[in-house]
Amino acid sequence: MPNGFSTVFFDLYGTLLDIRTDEDGPEGWRRLWEYFHTRCRIWDDAASVRGDFKRLLAPLQAEADRRHEVGEVDVRKVFAGLFDQAGLAHSRQDVDDLAWSFRKATTTLLRPYPGAFELLEALRAAGCRVVLVSNAQASYTDPELDLTGLRPHLDRIFLSSDCGVKKPDPDFFRMALDEEGADPGRTVMVGNDRGADIVGGNRSGLTTVYLATEISPGGDGGFSPEADLSLVGADYGRVFDLVTGGAARS
Repeated sequence: MPNGFSTVFFDLYGTLLDIRTDEDGPEGWRRLWEYFHTRCRIWDDAASVRGDFKRLLAPLQAEADRRHEVGEVDVRKVFAGLFDQAGLAHSRQDVDDLAWSFRKATTTLLRPYPGAFELLEALRAAGCRVVLVSNAQASYTDPELDLTGLRPHLDRIFLSSDCGVKKPDPDFFRMALDEEGADPGRTVMVGNDRGADIVGGNRSGLTTVYLATEISPGGDGGFSPEADLSLVGADYGRVFDLVTGGAARS
């Protein structure tokens, strides 16, 4: 490739998929309470379920943070803990189904950005590996990759909940680089979060591209001076040009 890049790491939410969620709102917790209330009467209301969810999460997060600079918890363990507390037998599928029910109740928008699939396929056609490196929960994200049709356009997927660590921790980038056999000097990180994607990517020796989208952190200010390229919106044409040196898209 003219610019020498062989691998492109992509963030997911706010980079390839536009999403709106509210896990602090009442809908998800009401959904959990309704699920358990039909099976047992251990929680009086949705607030009680939320309180125990947070209580179960806290020690798991503390343990993850002892292992890494920025640890990650697989929330399946927390949902499984709710089943245990309720005294209900459960399978892995039961846990995944409950987590997905919660996610759907907290999500009001989920769609690919226009041109996202076309960019991924154009990069693959140009000889690049396209790899998802996302701070995400597999129990939420796996169904969403299928629901949106994104999965077939990715060569590999790394989710923080599977790895126990998340961006900007260099350990997460290192895992992805090592398992991909990718050279950091020939890898681009594309994301919409200055801290997680850009600062984290820079610390790991990657070339970085910042996309200021609607769900970028407000503190980012719509620009990343740390990035090799900072763009307004999902400007995929300029991402492609940076990676390929402007090679014609097929």
